[in-house]
Amino acid sequence: MAMSPVLRIPDLRAARDLESFLGRAGRIEDGAVRIVATGSVGAFWVPVLRPQGILDTSPLVLGVRALRAELLGEAGDDAHAGAFDVTVPLRALLDRLARLRAPGDDASADATVGFDLSVPPERLRESWAGIAAPTGGWSLTGVLPAATLIAAADQGIAEVAEAVPGNLGTALVERVRTDVWTRVIDEPSGLTSGAAFAALSLGFLRSGEDARILTAGAWLRLETTQGNVLLRSNQAR
Repeated sequence: MAMSPVLRIPDLRAARDLESFLGRAGRIEDGAVRIVATGSVGAFWVPVLRPQGILDTSPLVLGVRALRAELLGEAGDDAHAGAFDVTVPLRALLDRLARLRAPGDDASADATVGFDLSVPPERLRESWAGIAAPTGGWSLTGVLPAATLIAAADQGIAEVAEAVPGNLGTALVERVRTDVWTRVIDEPSGLTSGAAFAALSLGFLRSGEDARILTAGAWLRLETTQGNVLLRSNQAR
């Protein structure tokens, strides 16, 4: 039986950061995470908002956290376009991260020791994971304070909570969420409140910092020091 692929995480802080990111993602959608590893960098992609059916015109919103993570050995059947590229159950990866914890309290653990993270063997097919974002050609279109994005996300969360009682039908729930999260909060770029919600929910926003807004074709990227949110218009197919 082939061994499961292994990613070398450089230290305790990186492992904790990844665990925190995936834990936040799991509270939004406890489904899948896409892992793309090239060289010494691993990118972990998660869905935040996505169209519900072919008639839904709401955009696809993804979160991505990149960190040092080197694949040990060969990618084999998991090699795609020169990278190790797999989509696996998010919960299974979180379980493996939890087992990386050193004995005793974190304070007594050596924060510089590398950790080998076993990639779950199950492979998932997710439509969002098959949509490739541009690797280049991004143009800076604006900068927004994190406080502005936090306020937009908080307002949207409150509106959805108020407008969606427990007995509302699924179709109406999705309509409310679509109306709220597709609202444009930055006219020049077309940035929506859904992107702000993703950045806040995934822990990418810090008070006092700015976020850069970049565009490439039908894609928009919200870039912070903690991670990136990518938004793709559902009009482009």
